[in-house]
Amino acid sequence: MLIVLKQYYQLENTLKRMRKEILDEIKELNALDGKSISERIVKFNEEFGEFNAELAKLLGITHKPFDKPHLIEEMADAMQNLVSVYQDICEKIDIDIDVVFFFF
Repeated sequence: MLIVLKQYYQLENTLKRMRKEILDEIKELNALDGKSISERIVKFNEEFGEFNAELAKLLGITHKPFDKPHLIEEMADAMQNLVSVYQDICEKIDIDIDVVFFFF
């Protein structure tokens, strides 16, 4: 039982560290591009649309061929842009983004 708990806490710490690294990197990218929240939302919608287009191929909604690597890329793009929007909103209204991820 103790070994399982130790492994759980090691995994939890690893995930927290990875999440922090990802959030820090996205925050750094946000600082470089200087976009407003509105511009970030537009970009998220664009990326989410591209994700939906590839998802439609997977689900057979369209007859175009499914491209798994492209779906993965679009999923990552949509997630990055959504987190980018969340970070801006959290900074604007002084919320620690970890509060958002607590529910995730």
